[in-house]
Formats: sequence, structure tokens, C-alpha cells
Amino acid sequence: MKKEVQYPLTYFTNRTIDELDTIIEDLKTILSKEDIAKIFVDNFNPKKFFEQYKIAVTDKFIWAIEHTMKYAIDTEMLIWYIYSKFDVEGSM
Repeated sequence: MKKEVQYPLTYFTNRTIDELDTIIEDLKTILSKEDIAKIFVDNFNPKKFFEQYKIAVTDKFIWAIEHTMKYAIDTEMLIWYIYSKFDVEGSM
């Protein structure tokens, strides 16, 4: 049984992590893990995000993303967190 690896998301609360999880689940059906990570790492724009994917995000989520992108280690943890959502399912 594979244990899920935890990646700390410094600026995220339980609610914003739940919001991120929901977004990842929604986008997994149409995008690769690399493409999902790029959405957040490459100057996340909530207005364009809504226009393209019809997913609205909260102000707290935007704040968490903006602060995460200020620091390389936090950005890396976000990327690994997103990747882990793909790696866990289907693993034994």
C-alpha cells in the first residue's frame, strides 16, 4: 500500500487546499500534471482562468498562489503537490 507523500503548502489554509484539490480534480480530465502546474506557476491570472476553464477561485486562493510564487521552495512544493495528485491514484 503506497502512502501519500505530504508537500507543505505554506500559504494555503485547509479551505484553499480543498479548493486547489477540487481544481486539480476538475482539470485532470483535460490537462496533464505539467499543464496544470504551469497554470499556477506562469503568472496565474484568475480572470483568464475563469474565462478558459469556467472555474472561479476565491480571493484567499489567489493570495495563497501569489505568495507561494514569491519563493522558489514554496513554488516547488506546489508543483510537487500537484504532481502527487496524479501519482497516488492507480498506485499499489
